[in-house]
This record gives sequence, structure tokens and C-alpha cells, in this order.
Amino acid sequence: MNRLSRYRLHPTGKQQTAMSQMLRDHCRLDNAGVAGTSRPVPRVQACQQQTPRQLDKAFAVFFARIKAGQTPGYPRFAPVARFDTVTFVNGDADTRLDEHVRVHGVRHVKVTLHRAVAGTVKQVSLTRQGRHWFAGVIGVDVPAHVRPLTGAVVGIDCGVRHRRL
Repeated sequence: MNRLSRYRLHPTGKQQTAMSQMLRDHCRLDNAGVAGTSRPVPRVQACQQQTPRQLDKAFAVFFARIKAGQTPGYPRFAPVARFDTVTFVNGDADTRLDEHVRVHGVRHVKVTLHRAVAGTVKQVSLTRQGRHWFAGVIGVDVPAHVRPLTGAVVGIDCGVRHRRL
């Protein structure tokens, strides 16, 4: 079973600047891929490999819709203000979690671990929401937690307001 856990990050001022620059770099990389031109693109580092993978999936869906005769939507350019998430797959970058998240180019970012990370970390996504940063961690091979049966009866209110006769 897989489990997604979301944790609040507490970056310093320099780390926020570095993380914002990282988002801009990923956005520039994504937009260069959408443009499909021979414009100079910054060298793709190991931590930037997920962005071209996601763009490749978007183009695969686009061409599959063309082939099926549906109305396709061409992958669009993303403005920097709307590019809010960067994903790191295990193996692309060092993203270990304890009381800090280790991210390439940003170093150790303090994180509030309100629950232990379950399973083996497979993917870490850094997300900016307003002025706050969050880490979404996907753990794989999480054992299922089965609660014991209590024998209690549960009623569900469907919210019916009017009854027709």
C-alpha cells in the first residue's frame, strides 16, 4: 500500500530564495520543452529529470488523443507564478527525511514531522502555497493498519431535505 504524507517546511530566507529559483529553473525547463525550439536550455541536472518526464507524459496523452480522433489540448506554457511544485523521485536526488529534508541546491530544510514517515520513501514533492512550503512524501510498502471490529452500528445521514409522497 502507498501512503502520501504532507509536512510543513520551515526554510530560512536564503533557502526560500534558492527554492524559488529552483521552481523558476524547472518552469524554464518545462516551457523550453513545450516550445520545442532549439533555444538554449540550462543543463538538466539529476534533480531536474522529473520535469521533462512529466512533459513527456503530457505530450504522450496529447498524441494519443489525436490518434483517437478526440479534441486534444496542446501542453501549455506555465507562468512562473503558477509553477508551484517540483517532484523528486528516489534516485534522482538525495531527499532523506528526519527533522530536515535534504534537497539538492538548498541543503537541509527544517521540517515539522507530525507523524513518522511510513514505508520506504519513493517520491518527495516540494510545493509552494502562498508564503508557505510543504513536502509531500509518498511512501511505498506501508503495512495496512486494520482496526479491530467493534460490532457498533453506524448510521449514515444522506441529507434528504424533502420527502415526496
